[in-house]
Formats: sequence, structure tokens, C-alpha cells
Amino acid sequence: MSLVLAAWASALLTAPVAGPAVQVDVGIQIIEATNEASASPPDSRAARDLSATLNYKSYRTQGQEQRTLGIEEWTTVTLSNGSTLSIAPKAVDKGAHNVRLHVAVHEGKHHLDTEYTVRDGGTVFISAGASGSGVLVVAIVPRAR
Repeated sequence: MSLVLAAWASALLTAPVAGPAVQVDVGIQIIEATNEASASPPDSRAARDLSATLNYKSYRTQGQEQRTLGIEEWTTVTLSNGSTLSIAPKAVDKGAHNVRLHVAVHEGKHHLDTEYTVRDGGTVFISAGASGSGVLVVAIVPRAR
């Protein structure tokens, strides 16, 4: 019995000490890309980056917010087209400056449920379904604290 207690005590003494919980600031920007003519240029850096990739005439930010989440903590946003976007940080690798995100988009019968590894402070673009004459795209920017 003393051998079991000694092994248990050794495990306790060598167990890593838990530090402060990792937090991730998640920037969420909803952008509507349409073929309606627009006299103004894209209104944000994410919209400008998106306009270099997609072939639409207009890019307009519908909303923008920031949420602070712990690892495995979910947040959900309802989009203007009725879709729901859910995001949870899965892991942070501070050495490699990466954040792994679990992202789910539910739009009617269509579902996206996947994980992305994003450079800390980088942007990942997610299609969030049709919107009027165009599409909704969500720009997600994670920043580890």
C-alpha cells in the first residue's frame, strides 16, 4: 500500500501547475458582398482583402464585434440572413503564434462544421450563405491574450 501512496504523492509533486486560463479575443466582422453598384470603396481592411479575392461590385460591413473566449468556450452570432455562426477557440500555440478555432455555420439545410488554424492576429474568411443579390462572408480574427 505504501508503494501506491508513494507513486501517487510523486505524481502530485511533479504535476504541472496550472497557470492563468488562456483567453482569446475573437474579432467577428460580417461583410455583405453584392453585385449592386457602389460609389464607395470597401469600408474596412477585411472588406478590401475580400474584394481582392471575390468578384463582386460592392462590399459593405453589416456588423462588427469582439468577444473574449476561453478554450472550448462557444459563442454564437445570428446573421442577417438567418444563418447562425458558432465559434470556439480549441487551442493556442504561443510558440508558433497560432490559434486553432472550431467554426460552425448553419444556414437552412447547409452546414459547415470544421476547424481552422490561424496565425495569431490573422484573418480567416467564412462563407455564411446567400444574402439578397450576394453573399455574407464572416471575417474572424483571433488574438491570444
